[in-house]
Amino acid sequence: MKLRKGVRTLRRINNTLASEHFSDGIAYLYQLRSDGEPDEGSRIRRFFGERNITYKRIAEARQIMTEYSRIIGIPLTAQGAYANIRCARIGDRLYRVETVQEIFTAVPPVAVMALSDWDIDTRR
Repeated sequence: MKLRKGVRTLRRINNTLASEHFSDGIAYLYQLRSDGEPDEGSRIRRFFGERNITYKRIAEARQIMTEYSRIIGIPLTAQGAYANIRCARIGDRLYRVETVQEIFTAVPPVAVMALSDWDIDTRR
């Protein structure tokens, strides 16, 4: 396929499991129902990549008086796409979504989620 002179093409970003950015597994993301339980009807399936817990994130967690269990990055599809997500299931473990940071300048764009363990005490 030959391109015309002066025509620019967009680079295709591979956001599949084969991508090195999101190759650590599959996370299921949920909104919460009015009773505080995960809403199975709003489940979103996304590939994720593990991120490191930095000193900045530890300080962030102390400010909101919680502990982060893990940090994951998922492909960012649009601004505010994960604003209503409050719960994530990875494997057979359930996590609370504490913060979501959207990074549009990353290649590919990523939403970094800070997760904490889902305890019975935190749902009261």
